[in-house]
Amino acid sequence: MDDAATLENFQPRPSLLPVLAAVGELCSGDHQGIFLWGPSGVGKSHLLQAACTASGHEALYLPLADLVEYPPDALLDGCETASIVAIDELDAVLDQPHWHEALFHLFNRRRDQGLPMLFAAAGAPSSYPQLLPDLRSRLSSFPVFHLPRPDDQELQDVLRFRASRRGLGLSDEVVAYILGRAPRSTKALMTLLDTLDREALARRRGITVPLLNELRLLSQDQ
Repeated sequence: MDDAATLENFQPRPSLLPVLAAVGELCSGDHQGIFLWGPSGVGKSHLLQAACTASGHEALYLPLADLVEYPPDALLDGCETASIVAIDELDAVLDQPHWHEALFHLFNRRRDQGLPMLFAAAGAPSSYPQLLPDLRSRLSSFPVFHLPRPDDQELQDVLRFRASRRGLGLSDEVVAYILGRAPRSTKALMTLLDTLDREALARRRGITVPLLNELRLLSQDQ
C-alpha cells in the first residue's frame, strides 16, 4: 500500500465531501459497505487504502489487477476476520466467474458478522452484467458513489494541497506550467509531485519553471 494514501492527504474537494464522510463513517463502524466508481486517477485507490490505514494493521487492501492470477478461494480465506477488506479494481475479474463466486461468499461471511467492506471499479455495479447476479445485487445494496474526473480548478487545488502537505511552495507560474502540460489525472499529478520533490531536494533547489524545463518531465509543446 501507498504510505501517503491517508484520509488527511486526500484533498476534500466539494464534490467528494459526501464520499469522504461515508468513508469516515465506515471506518467508525457506521457503514457496512461502500462502492466507489469512476475513471482511473480520481482517487478510488487512495480512499480504499486510506480506509485500511485508518483501521489499523488488520485491514486488507486487495488490488485485483495484481492478484487475478491467484486462486481466489485461497487468497480470500480468512478475510472475514479482517477489520476492513477493500477490494480494488473489480473490473480485473469481470471475466472470471470463479472470482465472482469467491467474492460473493466473502461478502456474505462479512455481512453476517457485521464487518465493513469497500469495493471500487470503473463502473457502478449495475453496469456489469457479466457479474454473478447475486454478487451484483449485493454490491448494489451498498451506498454507491461516483468519483468524477476533477475539473481544472480542482486539479489546481489538489496539486497545491498535496504540495503544501509536503512543505512545498508552488508559485502560480509553476502551477500553470504543470497543469498546461501534465496528464489530467490526480494520480499523474501526484506521481509528478513525488519526482519533483525528490529532484528538488537532491539539487537543493526550489521547484521553478527552469527546473521543470531542465528535468524534461512534461511536454514541451504547450
